[in-house]
Amino acid sequence: ILQDNLLSINPIIVNEHMQIIDGQHRFEVAKNNNLFIYYIMKSGAAIENVVRLNEYNKPWQTTDFALSYAGRGYPDFIWILEFMEKYSISLSIACVFVWGHGGSHILRRIKSGVLDLTESQKRIAMERADVFWDMRPYFTRKGMVPREFLTALVQLCDDGKAKQIIDKIKAKGVSFYPAATTNDVRKQLLAFL
Repeated sequence: ILQDNLLSINPIIVNEHMQIIDGQHRFEVAKNNNLFIYYIMKSGAAIENVVRLNEYNKPWQTTDFALSYAGRGYPDFIWILEFMEKYSISLSIACVFVWGHGGSHILRRIKSGVLDLTESQKRIAMERADVFWDMRPYFTRKGMVPREFLTALVQLCDDGKAKQIIDKIKAKGVSFYPAATTNDVRKQLLAFL
């Protein structure tokens, strides 16, 4: 709202008594910043309507923002979505492979449409994801992999040790449960060397 007052296309809904039915937060921001307040009056509206409105109203996730920017032709958003699809990973895992971590500042940048990836970042991300993909069949637990595991795996990739570890895991045919702390992951994976 402060960057671009879009209340005109997402107005506050009030009833005939000027009670806010939907948009309390938008109203407070506009009021506190002396912005014009757009509203629609719906006679007979009550708090029950707020409950019904919010019951099915799902806020956008970071991936929804990425999809929106990709749909508008932003090349780096198109690339990251293709990257996610190729490796069957979530956006948060893709961020770990691209940046080595998945901090909230990265997700904020994605939400605001700022994604400027270099060819080097893309290449490194794919190398890291290839290591993860090769290791995945050896996980005893399917589904979500702890972020700490991914962070440690990225560090080992960057140290040049990941290929050796994968070769040892494949040679031994060992399955393992990904550890949950970065130090435990490093110990777990380095034990294969």
